[in-house]
Amino acid sequence: MAFGQDKAKKIFIGINIMYPIYIQCIYHIFRPDFLFVYDGISQANRCLGNPELNASDDGNKTSLKVVDLCDFRAPSDRISVEFGFYVVRKGVCWFHILVNYFNFFNIIEAFIYCVVFNFMRR
Repeated sequence: MAFGQDKAKKIFIGINIMYPIYIQCIYHIFRPDFLFVYDGISQANRCLGNPELNASDDGNKTSLKVVDLCDFRAPSDRISVEFGFYVVRKGVCWFHILVNYFNFFNIIEAFIYCVVFNFMRR
């Protein structure tokens, strides 16, 4: 109560607005062609009720799965700065994918509820 309900509301509305932007930015950092490779435009069209609209005209093209997003080509020299960047990039990508799946399956939400109810002693 000392923190204030208005401050908490502003923080959560900021999180709700920034989280989808964060998700899309990370995907586009790792794969600039993410919407076309993942075929995200077609998924949005199906969600909105227009399944005949596709991002690409190639009907035989298979779309990329989210877990395949982190398949980067490794540099040939294992002892180099490029390999260090490769390892960091792959690690950040997998961390992002795991956080995404935790969010999709409501694991993060369940954890937050457990922490809140433990704090409330219920």
